[in-house]
Amino acid sequence: MRSRRRILSRIDGEHDLPLRKTMYWENVNHNQYQGDGILGIPQMLPCKEIDVERWISFNYAITYAEDAPDKAAKRKRTGVHFWVDDYQFKRCWEQSRKYMELLQEYGAVCSPEFSTYDDFPLPIIAYNIYKNAWLARYWAEHGIKVVPSVLWSEKIGADFCWNVYPKHSVLAISSVGSMDSKDAGAWFMRGFNKMVDNLEPIQVLFHGQIPSECRYEKMMRIESNIEKMKKRLRRGD
Repeated sequence: MRSRRRILSRIDGEHDLPLRKTMYWENVNHNQYQGDGILGIPQMLPCKEIDVERWISFNYAITYAEDAPDKAAKRKRTGVHFWVDDYQFKRCWEQSRKYMELLQEYGAVCSPEFSTYDDFPLPIIAYNIYKNAWLARYWAEHGIKVVPSVLWSEKIGADFCWNVYPKHSVLAISSVGSMDSKDAGAWFMRGFNKMVDNLEPIQVLFHGQIPSECRYEKMMRIESNIEKMKKRLRRGD
């Protein structure tokens, strides 16, 4: 097994090596960021404003407006989010340069959300948080307007999670799958209120239904794919 020192000695800065030689290097060949704490998870950079007219999920990003004469303009007026199953966007981690170039065509993106379910083993939760934060930082440093998408895990500790996100930024959050029961709704609102208290966002992009007990006012709602599908069914599309 190669030592850490031997691998890192070969990857000082970014290199355009063949994908087969780098795809298992966990992106350390592109950049390493000084993070907080023993795990060294990068902190996401703040986003102060966004200017897009619509949001699509990442699984539509390749084909969206592909044949439109004003494709470039349409994509710049569109934001991309990652509230879909992990398998839909794991390629962003495995081929980070390729999909970064795709996302540069869009007006804004929400940072990815690799899952952090509390029944996952702790190392998997930490690894997924690392991937979320690394990609958000990498994209932002390459000119993409990245809205930090906030999630937390009681298993790893909420304070640890808050250290990943910037204060006084536009933030994004999703309630989809988190409001299935009274207990789940209460857990979600506790986390939401802690997010507001700790991070003091200037605006929150809210994906899914906003709970009635949510009193935070500076929000913009993003329709979920389920909501969009229900609308199409009602219209008979």
